[in-house]
Amino acid sequence: DNYEGNMFRLLSRKIDALVTPGHKFITAENGLTKVDHLRTSDHLVLMGEGEYNEKEIYPDSFVRLMGWFVTETYTKNSGEICYLVDICQSKTANLHKCIDILKDLNEYPGTFKWRENEDIFGLNKELSSKLIDCIDQKNIKAKALSMDFILSLSHRQRIMLIDTMIAGDGSINNRCGARQYAQKDRNHVDAFLILCTLAGITTNTTFKTVQTGFGESEIHCVTLSYEKTCKVEKIDMHGARRKNGGEFDAVGNPNLPTVPYKGYVWCPQTRYGNFVCRRNKRIYVTGNSYRDEMVADAILNAVRYVHNFNPEKSKYP
Repeated sequence: DNYEGNMFRLLSRKIDALVTPGHKFITAENGLTKVDHLRTSDHLVLMGEGEYNEKEIYPDSFVRLMGWFVTETYTKNSGEICYLVDICQSKTANLHKCIDILKDLNEYPGTFKWRENEDIFGLNKELSSKLIDCIDQKNIKAKALSMDFILSLSHRQRIMLIDTMIAGDGSINNRCGARQYAQKDRNHVDAFLILCTLAGITTNTTFKTVQTGFGESEIHCVTLSYEKTCKVEKIDMHGARRKNGGEFDAVGNPNLPTVPYKGYVWCPQTRYGNFVCRRNKRIYVTGNSYRDEMVADAILNAVRYVHNFNPEKSKYP
């Protein structure tokens, strides 16, 4: 729909929202709550517990090898066809990682060889093709996980795959335990963000220019967090809060929108009145504003057609 008027802008490290008055967010205290009525003491729920799919199609060893494949490999091509995969890992710097990779490869006898004087596992055509089949063929160079593969994993395997990918192209801050994942390719990062969201992990993505041994490189850096809420007090609402301590008074005086806007607005209609949103590199759960109107329309229609009801044909008394 077209909209012209002031909007609410909510901004922090975990959320970036631009919404109309009446839009709802999920709070830990009161469930779906209109943005107009948010209190500074409320906690916005930004991420759920993950999608618990317990069905497992692939063995754990294959899922972990897939994690190494999309982070630590290069492929050999014959024209447009990719036919061999090499997993690269340093025996001197990361012997423990080599041991982990070797354990998983040993479940597929005769499918690899360790190249002499090189830190490389050379996979044969059979295992290479199985790994390649689990990604979109158009994204072989980027090695982006396909949606089919991500959705085929159980919740436990998604967590395991994330851990493996961080071991390949990520880092862990030993001081605070914060985990980060870095990649150049946008498609690859988008697939990783979907994987994290389905696993119930909050993410924050930044775009950085870093210095490498090959010169400057631009990368997407994803910070992972298990914090699923954010206190409204810590969110910049761009002057929308009431001046009296920023609290909403039940008698009146709601928060007021302050950001002028003219253009399209979207309000997806979902069964439970909420959905997962991605805006400006933040991913979070949000509500919508249509649910009250939908309920009102349903009541109006029920009253409008009540004369059509025939109690003799109803199975309910």
